[in-house]
Amino acid sequence: TLAKLLFNKLSPKFEYSCFVSDAKLIDGKAEELRTRVKTHMHHRGQPMSLADVEGEWKQIQEKKLILVLDDVANEHDVQILNDIARESCVDESRYIVTSRHESLLNKLDDVCIYQVPLLDGESAESLFMSYAFPGRREPSSTLRPYVDQVVQKCEGLPLTLEILGKYLGRNNDEKTWKHTLQGLAEAEKLTGDEKLWAQLKLSYDSLDHK
Repeated sequence: TLAKLLFNKLSPKFEYSCFVSDAKLIDGKAEELRTRVKTHMHHRGQPMSLADVEGEWKQIQEKKLILVLDDVANEHDVQILNDIARESCVDESRYIVTSRHESLLNKLDDVCIYQVPLLDGESAESLFMSYAFPGRREPSSTLRPYVDQVVQKCEGLPLTLEILGKYLGRNNDEKTWKHTLQGLAEAEKLTGDEKLWAQLKLSYDSLDHK
């Protein structure tokens, strides 16, 4: 995802770094989130044990830290992040949160909200191809028309392009590509959030076939 790409780019500039994915799955359990943060902590790119993090927590608060919570869905997560940020003694530390709920982001201290735009056609195809045909491989003449149609119907959604790209890259038979295209076509009949969720559901349904 874009959050992970941003984290990978920025984390070498920080002494401590932590990326927590699927924060929504923690289901509002404050202590579990704190534990997840500590078990995902890295020092200069190297993973740390929970015991080391517990023992060095005060030291971590005095060093530059980048912390990413991806896909936050409840107020408990926001409060934990606010607490961690307030405990920090370093202004240069950075905290990044992604969420579908802008109302949650507004509860963060000193927040700067950035709405990620959809990818344009060229960027969307490039992202899809990097997952479906890694190493700059080219699709067969049979699949090439499907590539164009799938990318178009993903409508610039990075997550859909990534997941479907991975799935279709492992299933090079025309039947699978045609079925996926039909699912995207069905999603086009919907509007607003229903359309978005239908596209994402198709993406996640494909994970069951890994």
